[in-house]
Amino acid sequence: MKSVIASAATAALCALAGCAHIGESSTPVSGAPAMQPTSAWVQVTRVQPWRPYQALGEIVLEASVSPAAGEEDLEKRLRAGGAAYGADAVLITFDRVMPAAEDVDNSSATRRKDTSWKRRVVGVAIKYRD
Repeated sequence: MKSVIASAATAALCALAGCAHIGESSTPVSGAPAMQPTSAWVQVTRVQPWRPYQALGEIVLEASVSPAAGEEDLEKRLRAGGAAYGADAVLITFDRVMPAAEDVDNSSATRRKDTSWKRRVVGVAIKYRD
């Protein structure tokens, strides 16, 4: 019961202080080997690696735009997601600000003042092949 009250209090403080929200989901790649989670440091990169690698899973982050989540927070979440797959690195394949509603396209959203926005970052957890 105390943890529920503490969680509610933390959420209320976050709302008042304007904390950024980051939602996370992940999906393993079909046919990828199951690796043990790692405690090693996981690299986050936007550059296609020159070394051969195996994709293990996809990590999707959806962050609030106002207030915006910091780059360090996003990278920390990507590293944790990659570590859960046992990855050596996370390759960012998509990073875009878009309308929060799935049924609104960018062209109409930019004309509407009531549109809420989100930032979507997609990374692929990879394991280098030796």
